Amino acid sequence: MEAQSILDIFNLMTDGKVIYVFHGEFNYKLVNTLLTDIKKELSLYEEKKRAAKKTYKVLVECLENIHRHTSKPTIMDEHLNEGVFTLLQNETGFSVVVGNVIQSSEVESIKSRIEEVNLMDADMLKLRYREMIKRATISDKGGAGLGLIDMAMKSGSQLKYNFDKHINEKHFFTLRVDILA
Repeated sequence: MEAQSILDIFNLMTDGKVIYVFHGEFNYKLVNTLLTDIKKELSLYEEKKRAAKKTYKVLVECLENIHRHTSKPTIMDEHLNEGVFTLLQNETGFSVVVGNVIQSSEVESIKSRIEEVNLMDADMLKLRYREMIKRATISDKGGAGLGLIDMAMKSGSQLKYNFDKHINEKHFFTLRVDILA
């Protein structure tokens, strides 16, 4: 890591924009602990109460997704079950940025689903959500495919994403959700 990039991280964290950061292995117990801590932190933002409630709901979905969908480690890849998330304060509300390792074979599918969600307006999102609830089938990872739609509906903004090549047929998936007040 370059010296300049660590200074950028320091400046970001000390100028009041970073509310919470976590890096590590995600499991149900940890996710519940993080959500309890974050709920307390968000309750301090009285002037952004509505955005804080939406942010909490988006965070629940994001953290569950990291837990459910992170590529499982192999003997050679000891840290691949880890994820990272950051909760930031922005001008209009909050931003949630999450990242985790996924199989390279999943990139196109995830990208396609995000792009589809990003093309929908609020009414289309609600309609699609209702349709998916009616025909919901639970995947082998425990979800019904509603997470991205739910995040877009609650945030009021498009989902931003990136896929970076990692190691051994893995990519690092980053998702940013800006929650509008």
